[in-house]
Amino acid sequence: MGDQNTDFTRKVGKAIAGYRTSLVPLDESESQVETGRLGKLLIRAYYGSTFLGYLPEVNGKEKWVYTGDIARMDEHGAIEIVACEEDLIYDKNNCLVEHWNIERLLNQNDLVKGVQVVSKGPGQPVTAVCVARSTQFHAAKLKDELKNMCRDSRQSVPEAFAFVDEFPRVHTKIQKFRIRAMLESGQIAVF
Repeated sequence: MGDQNTDFTRKVGKAIAGYRTSLVPLDESESQVETGRLGKLLIRAYYGSTFLGYLPEVNGKEKWVYTGDIARMDEHGAIEIVACEEDLIYDKNNCLVEHWNIERLLNQNDLVKGVQVVSKGPGQPVTAVCVARSTQFHAAKLKDELKNMCRDSRQSVPEAFAFVDEFPRVHTKIQKFRIRAMLESGQIAVF
């Protein structure tokens, strides 16, 4: 739910009555997640409700349910979901790469239809997988243009780029795990 303070262009709103939300640190330490910082999203449903697809056996007790989402919460309790935990990328220094910001930036390029930033695993190269708007494009020039966009905006520059005709999807949801698998198997050529 939301109110006059909720920016629905970036946030999904607040928990509805009877539900509570909480963020735990990405490293699962005991510390609190500060307002505006990233954490793992937990939801606690009111007693007796069902949470189809998520809720483990609770045996009549309330429990916190981990959603698998990485999110941040503002001072009003509105939640912005930024990524799935399985899609998090850590660079060679074990620092979190905020790939969602890189994707938002590169998706603004007129020559690009879509961008997904992935990595095969912790410490592996960060790869921007792109779908060009036209089949008639020069990959090296587009790669240089996208790299310059990142530098100009002070974003991390992906170490590699790849171009595909379309992203693997189920309905409209892009399947990043399949993009990673395609990179690992060599089905996607990397520049």
